[in-house]
Amino acid sequence: RQLMSHCLVTGGAGFIGSHLTERLLAQGHQVTVLDNMTTGRAANLKAVASHERLRIITGSITDQLALTEAVRGVDTIYHMAAAVGVKLVADNPVLTIETNIYPTEFLLRLAVQGGQRVYLASTSEADGKNPKEVWNEEDDLVFGPTSKPRWAYGASKAIDEFLALAYWKQQNLPVVIG
Repeated sequence: RQLMSHCLVTGGAGFIGSHLTERLLAQGHQVTVLDNMTTGRAANLKAVASHERLRIITGSITDQLALTEAVRGVDTIYHMAAAVGVKLVADNPVLTIETNIYPTEFLLRLAVQGGQRVYLASTSEADGKNPKEVWNEEDDLVFGPTSKPRWAYGASKAIDEFLALAYWKQQNLPVVIG
């Protein structure tokens, strides 16, 4: 019999996060969701909201106390939370950068201390606008000008990838980037 684990899904009320949460529960895992419900919605978790192995924390990944509480006691972290949405990114690049970079770095630090495994959700935007028809993971990153707020999102998610790989190389943190 497979030993089930306790998983944290940041952004667990988002579209992808909620489906991941449902899947983890169906596999027998205990799940904690941390979501501030700005782009995620409680309705996305309606099918499992009363599940005995689900704990929902309404809070932001930018809140270090909420993030520390959410990480406590978990085995695996699925970091799905991010500042997303074309309008948000265009209207508030500072919020985008602050939401995508600092909490990820803090979460990785907590995972090293707690011995958790981490899955980091990234985006194709982290690849920039490479002009090649077919890309691979070793291609150079090509972003647009810093005067265009769109690139704040892609660049911030690329920094998240750099951070995750640095924690793997320097701290042996087991991390997967998707």
